[in-house]
Amino acid sequence: MDDYDIEIHRVQKEQKTGEPTTEIWATINDKSAGKILNKRLWWTDENGVFHDETPTLPVELRNPIDNKWIEQRRKW
Repeated sequence: MDDYDIEIHRVQKEQKTGEPTTEIWATINDKSAGKILNKRLWWTDENGVFHDETPTLPVELRNPIDNKWIEQRRKW
């Protein structure tokens, strides 16, 4: 976990229908490789359907991102 710095961001967007949607993004800084990855994790579409992209994450990032998400939710 010390190899990554992770920040979680919530983004509100408005669809063409005028309905708001929420997206949750992670900024992942891989300190050992010197790379930054912005990844959309969860979002709701214009029909209110929830989508989860976390299964597409590399296995080593799933627990650190889940832990950071829990920490961030307590702050919001």
